[in-house]
Amino acid sequence: MRKTVLISALLLFVPVLAAGATSAPTTGLQGVVKQLQGGMCPSDNPCDGVGRGVLLVFSRSGQPVHRVRSDADGRFKLRLTPGRYRVRAGASAMRVRPYEVIVPLKGYARVTITLGSPGVMP
Repeated sequence: MRKTVLISALLLFVPVLAAGATSAPTTGLQGVVKQLQGGMCPSDNPCDGVGRGVLLVFSRSGQPVHRVRSDADGRFKLRLTPGRYRVRAGASAMRVRPYEVIVPLKGYARVTITLGSPGVMP
């Protein structure tokens, strides 16, 4: 009898646990960071247009909600709940285009983030 009650109780909690496991968003953004070429390039940057190691900050309602750093090829991927987000490049004064992105209701949106100095980008 005790064994039956225990098994029944476990079976009641399995759907609850499974629902909790799916609460993480399966939507988000993936893409690449490009840097405009031109001007002086730092010694550690080959000036090839790839945005390596760029910290991107995604905000909603004025509050940062997620940060991601691009890899050596300028690529990034992050999970975000669906909606509209503002994008900026860390604490730098670099301009970012697009400055706003939309995460779809299903899947991952692809986006190319372009960075440039305020004097170079419109």
